[in-house]
Amino acid sequence: MGRELISIIIPSLNEEAHIGTALRSIQEQDYEQVEVLVVDSFSEDRTRQIAQEYGAKVIDYPGKLLGARVEGLKAATGQRIMHIDADQVLQPRALARCAEALDQHAMVVLGERSYRPSNWVQRRLDRQRVFFESEAGRGGASYNVYPRFFRRELLEKAYAEIPAEMIPTMNSYEDSLVYSKVRGFSYDVVIVPGAVWHQEEASARELFKHHKRIGRNTRAYRDAMPTDSFHKSKSKASGMLDALVHRYLLVSVIKELGFQIGYRF
Repeated sequence: MGRELISIIIPSLNEEAHIGTALRSIQEQDYEQVEVLVVDSFSEDRTRQIAQEYGAKVIDYPGKLLGARVEGLKAATGQRIMHIDADQVLQPRALARCAEALDQHAMVVLGERSYRPSNWVQRRLDRQRVFFESEAGRGGASYNVYPRFFRRELLEKAYAEIPAEMIPTMNSYEDSLVYSKVRGFSYDVVIVPGAVWHQEEASARELFKHHKRIGRNTRAYRDAMPTDSFHKSKSKASGMLDALVHRYLLVSVIKELGFQIGYRF
């Protein structure tokens, strides 16, 4: 079977510290039929320059994360669409393995670990990622674990189901929203373990600030988020018990505290 073109869409905003590592990991893949589209929301650092140095097509876009993904799809020429973030790093042979999975399925979850964890925060975030993936299993997605690699026609159908006014403003949990719409057309999803690494926050303070921003962003579109049973999180008590058993409790508390402060104040 011939290799089909994969269009990789990467939203960016002031990501010079991370995006070079992400783009280098794409260049080092053994899958050559790739186009990379960096959808940049007017970065004030060297993000655009770095992306261009790696041969990516840079698209200017004034909106937020979901809109950047939609804008990237408009410019993409492939029939296979992969979403990665500027702070994610493809593991060796990830594209080839994911392409093989998409031959048999409609969408693929990219199994994720932390990238070179070097302190207690990053090591515990890595434990959390391992647990989230184990809950999803090889046969589907779960809360906190969503597909990032789609057949184009399925993604286009999902985007058409999202209210147009939400698209340029949504900046968190867009993967959950998109998956809720995709499931109206297909439940055919599989996980490819060990597909990406995540460049984690370097400290507890950075982790807190990041989740405070997520909480603030979430407040704006809470009523529009999916409410079906798939997307309902566990109870706080159950989630904290999981965190305690799997030894990532402290980072869970930091993330939850940051989120709640951003969401409520």
